Amino acid sequence: MVEVRKRFLAIDVSGDFDVVIDPETQIETQGDPIPVGFVTQEEIKAYRALETKPKSTLTKFELADFDGDGVLDPIEFRHLVSPKVPIKNTDRQFKRLDLDKSLLLTKSEFRKIKALDL
Repeated sequence: MVEVRKRFLAIDVSGDFDVVIDPETQIETQGDPIPVGFVTQEEIKAYRALETKPKSTLTKFELADFDGDGVLDPIEFRHLVSPKVPIKNTDRQFKRLDLDKSLLLTKSEFRKIKALDL
């Protein structure tokens, strides 16, 4: 799911845009697109026509954090692992990483994943 979301966010550009203040002129300018959650046929055609495909700049943690609350719950964590991995194994890894036993992974707890090769 995380890989799908990574590609999807790069295509979904038809929403509003972040407002950015130019530091020199103090004038509001158009920043990065804010995804609307739907990909139109026009967006797909425009994406396919690009020579270099844009990629999301979000980290794996941010991509997996579907509700944007800054932590990963067990279900969000499962989206990082191949669907071929049994859920009980994924849940076991989640519990090992959840050092404070809050049933939520913080960014600092998540950083330990590199050692587990996820």
